[in-house]
Amino acid sequence: QGYQGATGYQGRMGFQGFRGSTGAQGYTGNQGFQGFNGAQGFQGYTGLTGNQGFNGAQGFQGATGPQGAMGAQGYQGATGVQGALGAQGYKGAQGYQGATGVQGATGAQGYKGAQGYQGATGVQGATGAQGYKGVQGYQGAMGYQGPAGVQGYQGQKGAQGPAAITTRTATGTGTATVFCPAGDLATGGGAAITVGTGALVRNAPIGGGGFPPASNPTGWQAISSVSTDTVGVVVICTP
Repeated sequence: QGYQGATGYQGRMGFQGFRGSTGAQGYTGNQGFQGFNGAQGFQGYTGLTGNQGFNGAQGFQGATGPQGAMGAQGYQGATGVQGALGAQGYKGAQGYQGATGVQGATGAQGYKGAQGYQGATGVQGATGAQGYKGVQGYQGAMGYQGPAGVQGYQGQKGAQGPAAITTRTATGTGTATVFCPAGDLATGGGAAITVGTGALVRNAPIGGGGFPPASNPTGWQAISSVSTDTVGVVVICTP
């Protein structure tokens, strides 16, 4: 075997590996999948150690292969054409009206509410208008003659007194009229309905030139509101 040669010079850096060719451009359409990263280039082989011997040149260290280029990203596919708007569907027929539901049972009667508070006393009402004057009452019938009184003492002879008072009566249907004797004047009188349900509409003196008489009445007259009533009348006369 020959002598061991001197250590050879360090070999030159190996040539850079060739760049991988660019992949063909994808067809336009759906968006292409992301391209795979290009495979890393193989590491260059370590140069063989030169045989010991003559100053053989040291083998070149293989250069690290360049990283493969990333494949080009595919073009984004064009957006598809939007489909035409579908025609509006026909309006469905109206459904049948449902049957009327059964009437619910009557609810239980509610509890009796509490008694309300007593209201405030109302304002006193205004004084009412004065009532109409009542109709004059009937003249009472002449009372019964009282019993004879005890004879008094003989008095002194008095002056000549007035003529004696006389009374006259009469009855009629609906109307009754009575007059004093000729030459006498009426100084009083009265009337009553003896049979019937009417009311006296006249009970007053008459004569002396009209009704009511202006002066010197000579009789008495009474008229009932019902023409079929029996009316009684009395007049008091003096000469």
